[in-house]
Order: sequence, then structure tokens, then C-alpha cells
Amino acid sequence: MNLPSREVLVPREIRICYKRPLFDDMVSVNSSDEAVKTLHALLEDDQLDYKECFWVLSLTTTHRLLGISMIAQGTQYTVAIATKEIAHIAVMTHAFAVIVMHNHPSRKACFSENDRALTKVITQCLGAFDIKLLDHIVITTDSHISMADEGCLPQFNLKTITEHD
Repeated sequence: MNLPSREVLVPREIRICYKRPLFDDMVSVNSSDEAVKTLHALLEDDQLDYKECFWVLSLTTTHRLLGISMIAQGTQYTVAIATKEIAHIAVMTHAFAVIVMHNHPSRKACFSENDRALTKVITQCLGAFDIKLLDHIVITTDSHISMADEGCLPQFNLKTITEHD
């Protein structure tokens, strides 16, 4: 009888490492304008014009930025999102809340029906972990639109979340 090698029987360790930034070094994100400005600072000038990408901004209870993660890159017309990736990032960074953002290479800052439906699913998914979705922002090279600013996320927008840390 041939048994599998010892290597196969040894359990493998999975390690995920996240080092929280120092509080004084964390950027505050208290509006859609600040969220867009923060993301623009990380991007190449023309990066928004070619393919749709999707980012998650993880925040503390006082809206300090824990981290930004690009979770998906698509085509010039669409990007496929797995909500479990958003939840994973939020849970691993111990986020109180998140802001999600994606770009429209067409330079049309508007929400599609798919964007609205996705926002609803993300809100429900994060809610299972008691994590708030503060905003869903569509950005272009020169403009943006925010669901929180438009009143589409009234219970969890950046203006109404009470800060408690």
C-alpha cells in the first residue's frame, strides 16, 4: 500500500498580515470630495480613462482611512465585483465602515441600474458583519457622483454617522 508523502499530510499555514497605520498618520475621509481626492493621489493621471476598476476604502469609527484596496479591474465598459471581496477587506482591516468607488472610463459620472443594485447587495452583505457602507462613488478623470450626496444611502451617509471611538 502506497501512502501519500509526508508533505501532503502536513497542514499548510495560511497567513494574512495587516499592519494598522498609526492613528496620527491616518487620513480623515469625511466627504465624497475627500474620498475622491485621496484616491486620485494614488492613481496615475490617465488610469481612470482605460478600464473600470473598483476600490474599497476601509474606515475607522471616526472616518480615519485604514487602507485602500483595488479589488477588481474590468474592461472599458464593466467590472465584475465579488461582494465577499469587499467584506473580506472590511473584516480583515477591522473597519467600522467602508466607501466603495469605481470609475467610468466614458467620463460619464452617473449611476447605472447595476450600480444601484450592487450597492443594495453590498449594504446587505456588510450589514451581516455590522459594517456600514457610507458611500458608493463613481469617479471620472474630472468629476464624480456620490450616492450619499444624492441621498441614496440616507441611513449611512458620511454626514449622519455619529462618531464614537
